[in-house]
Amino acid sequence: YKGAFKLKRGSKHANYTEKQIILKFVKNSSGSYNVYGKGVNDMGTYDAIGTLLIRGKTSGQLQLWKTYAPAAIVEPEPVSKPVARPSGKVFPGSLTEKVTEDSGPVPEMKPPENFPPSISTLQRRESSRQTKVPSRLEDGDPQAQIDRLMEKCSEILRELQNKDSYKFFLEPVDPVALNLPTYFDIIDEPMDLGTIQKKMNAKEVHSPEEFSGLVRLVFENAIKFNTIPDSVVHLSARNLLGYFNQKYKAIQNALDAAKKNKKMTKAERLETKRKEKEAAKKKLKEEKDLKRKSTGESGNEPKRARVEDLVASNRSVLDKITAAAQDPNATSQVSR
Repeated sequence: YKGAFKLKRGSKHANYTEKQIILKFVKNSSGSYNVYGKGVNDMGTYDAIGTLLIRGKTSGQLQLWKTYAPAAIVEPEPVSKPVARPSGKVFPGSLTEKVTEDSGPVPEMKPPENFPPSISTLQRRESSRQTKVPSRLEDGDPQAQIDRLMEKCSEILRELQNKDSYKFFLEPVDPVALNLPTYFDIIDEPMDLGTIQKKMNAKEVHSPEEFSGLVRLVFENAIKFNTIPDSVVHLSARNLLGYFNQKYKAIQNALDAAKKNKKMTKAERLETKRKEKEAAKKKLKEEKDLKRKSTGESGNEPKRARVEDLVASNRSVLDKITAAAQDPNATSQVSR
């Protein structure tokens, strides 16, 4: 690995270059890895220790701690000649007191203790709770958006079941038990909330639109069969249908926004271009046919005008021929 990092010192930032890092990964019992290594940068040589937490097949989170080797301390050579203290007010033991040659040798610093890395301290206990992907990362996945909306549909279905205080719509209608012989003559497609719940559990409802159609069918059937407006079933169906429409409005708005912002796939783009080319060819052909037809009609105009002039100039002769054909005497004379 080669890179750089910045450290702030006062109001300025200093840039440090990583020259080389060598790491060793040792798998631990929790499924992650303990990491050991060494590195060199502008600050010096350091030992690296940390963990690698696996996040999927091709990604993970690496945490490293760097321990730099202490700088070597050189003891000053003893000088026999004393040095006078500087003038000025000096507070013993404070930062204003300077080290002099007669103050004795500088005490040697102890090197840092080397603690062997413990496997137990490096292992990170993983939470058993499944990490939920943020919604902003799901925006590019159409199936993830549908799954999120289907979860909201399931919540609305549970609310409808709880609001059905008379339990009219939780189970399929039994025409025999309820003495409703004409039920199937009026209702073509029976539906109830319990059946929708089973379909949702079995993943047989694939879209919010399909879900809304099934729910509306439940209450529309009840309104259609119970035509008396002030009956209990009719009123309950209308109230629950209105409640459902109000709750489903947010889902419908999300669907409309998704369709509006949907990015076409490559196949969809090619199909759109193909249709545009076909429409352009069809329009060009219609324009050519119209132009050809108008050109043909304009070309026949002079011929039609000459025929009309010829008929007009010989109108008197044609009239005589017509009169002779209608006169029997003239016809006999002509025939003789």
